[in-house]
Amino acid sequence: MKTNSKLTILFITLIGFIIFFSLGYFYIRNKEQKLYQESAKKSANQVIRTVLSFKSEGLLKPIRDNAAWDEMVAFLQTHDTAWSDNILRSILETHGLNCLMITDLNGNMLTKIQSGFSHEALISPTILTRLFADTTTISFFILQEGNLIEISGATIVPTDDINRTTPPKGFLISGLKWDSLYLHGISESTGFSVRIIHGGGSFNEASGEESENLLRIPLQGWQGTTIGFLEFTRQTQEMARIDNFGYLTAMAFFLLLAATFMFIYLTNRWISRPLKAIEASLASNDTDQVIPMTYDPDEFGNIARLV
Repeated sequence: MKTNSKLTILFITLIGFIIFFSLGYFYIRNKEQKLYQESAKKSANQVIRTVLSFKSEGLLKPIRDNAAWDEMVAFLQTHDTAWSDNILRSILETHGLNCLMITDLNGNMLTKIQSGFSHEALISPTILTRLFADTTTISFFILQEGNLIEISGATIVPTDDINRTTPPKGFLISGLKWDSLYLHGISESTGFSVRIIHGGGSFNEASGEESENLLRIPLQGWQGTTIGFLEFTRQTQEMARIDNFGYLTAMAFFLLLAATFMFIYLTNRWISRPLKAIEASLASNDTDQVIPMTYDPDEFGNIARLV
């Protein structure tokens, strides 16, 4: 084979090796990236849902505990507003709520106290009695005048009926407005920026697919329908980009080093070694070194035969 043909094959082989190795590397990296993204998305989703569940339970627990109270049952008979204003204000300020109200079994409001809240009623009596028809506690979201409000409620029962096995005497209902301060607290707990998307259809209109840096959690209304979404976003971590750059740099260096060694090895075998053998044969008048080369069908084989 002619030397120039060998060099051509060498060049094509090197290019093919680099292309093949690069494609294999990027295929593996793509698979790893997808697995990482899926794992990160599941992990982030679990963290967010755990935080939201913890906060929701933190709102419902004081309502459930204070509704199982003999004095709360007595209020339904006495309507002692001085007592109720004092107790409800204490509960409201202790747990950072915006509204508390006590209703009778028909859902009619008996007393209410609120802070930073301008709505007349959290929920209508008809809806309230329907919700408590087959449960002892409620938790859902409503949208009022552009504000997202989390509603928590429990049936009022005697103190010793912590399992709520007796018929309810009334209902204790709370409301918490998800303002910027509350959203900031969720953001600090999850590591994501949070914004509220109103309306069930807004999610479908939102651009972009969910990933480990973009998650949307549905908000359930009193009927179990989606009334909006919590959108959690965070910037792509800089370390991930640095990590990818480092991998690419290392791979490029490895390919260049491998190609250089292969080129040096084959060039020495196909060119340098035959030239040295011919040079040594001519200098010593000894043809033994070039006899094996006389069988090669290339330029160096022709020179060996001439020597």
